[in-house]
Amino acid sequence: MQSRAEQAARNNAIWCDTVCRAHGFPGEFHDSLWLNRHPVPRFYPNVVTLADEHRSAEQLTHIRDLIAADLPGSWAVKDSFSTLFPWYVMDMDVNSQLPRPQALNCYSH
Repeated sequence: MQSRAEQAARNNAIWCDTVCRAHGFPGEFHDSLWLNRHPVPRFYPNVVTLADEHRSAEQLTHIRDLIAADLPGSWAVKDSFSTLFPWYVMDMDVNSQLPRPQALNCYSH
């Protein structure tokens, strides 16, 4: 059974996917996150996390793939559980082969 926070994060991801689909760019649902590999409408994230810190490694793998895709313009990660950002910063500092993207915004609610 999902917690209320997990339900809220999934509902938010469904909304983001609905808006992106309406613009012709549907996203992808994975166990730990929703992601969109295309430019999204202004003020919408490319990633919404759907799980807490126990799934951070999986989430970071998808975010690395998104970084490698070199999306035009800026993009964002919505860290629904406020657990990804410390991992992301630590991961980016330790793994110098992954450049710190200037356009990446990490925010949570």
